[in-house]
Amino acid sequence: MLSFLNRLIARIGAVFRSSDFDRELDAELSAHLKLRAEDLIRQGMQPDEAEHIARIQLGGIAQLREAHREIRGVPFVDTVLRDLRYALRQIRSRPGFSALAITILALGIGANTAIFSVVNGVVLRPLPFEHPERLVALFEANVIGDNNPYNTVAPANFFDWQKQATTFDQIAAISFTTFNLSGSSKELSTERVDGCGASANFFGTLGVAPVLGRSFSGDEDRPGGTPVAIISYGLWKRRFGGSDDALLQHVRLDGKLFSIVGVLPANFGYPSRTVQVWIPLEQHLAPVVLEAHDNHVLSSTIGRLKSGRTVEQARAEVDSIVKRL
Repeated sequence: MLSFLNRLIARIGAVFRSSDFDRELDAELSAHLKLRAEDLIRQGMQPDEAEHIARIQLGGIAQLREAHREIRGVPFVDTVLRDLRYALRQIRSRPGFSALAITILALGIGANTAIFSVVNGVVLRPLPFEHPERLVALFEANVIGDNNPYNTVAPANFFDWQKQATTFDQIAAISFTTFNLSGSSKELSTERVDGCGASANFFGTLGVAPVLGRSFSGDEDRPGGTPVAIISYGLWKRRFGGSDDALLQHVRLDGKLFSIVGVLPANFGYPSRTVQVWIPLEQHLAPVVLEAHDNHVLSSTIGRLKSGRTVEQARAEVDSIVKRL
């Protein structure tokens, strides 16, 4: 083992002293070539012919150099170093072209990395929810004639689907918004944050439970219900220091006081990782909006299929409900 390590260290050292070894090798090869040519001249050959025959008999100077490099060093490391030296010489000789090529490569690598990140997150990796294969997105049909056949759902239609659909365990919805957020004391700093109004069953539909506290109750998700809020893990750490006492505190959202009832897991990111506060949907939307069949304010409507039910069955049922309405 020790002899192997000694040989390995010697080989690695030879890689970084390659120029010295090359000079010694060139001198030795030149000496051998000269001696062989002199022998051939003594045998009656002309000097030019003798040197030519000596080179042939010696086996090719370039091949001998490469063979000697492989024997004395670590071939892969030596090759990489020589390629790097060659690349640096090329860059110095043509700096403008090299800068352009490097920029194009950087843009190409960056674009491919970004695309793969999206594909990996959306297509390759499963959704970070319980039984994600049973989760579906629900839309209304867009009938105004533009190129997008989908439309977001109006609140009154969402409530009708909740009451009448039998292919789903649950249907939930959210409406994206922003809040001016501050602490319970008006003197504390205020910041603008992304937020959502969420139906009481939203987190249960996804199969996500708060790491601290609880989700909304049905009694809270109604106009005039107790003003409560669920906050993101990041906001909990940033403004409340990760303390369990956060559940005893309040936040002001657009000047209105909300009691904190839950903190979501650190990896939760629906509809976006920028969302930091959720309040009950029916407290977020005005009663006149909740009753509208033509005001498409729900940012996302999701359903959890019952075990054994298919997307095709759910689509047919929702279509039949829409026709009855």
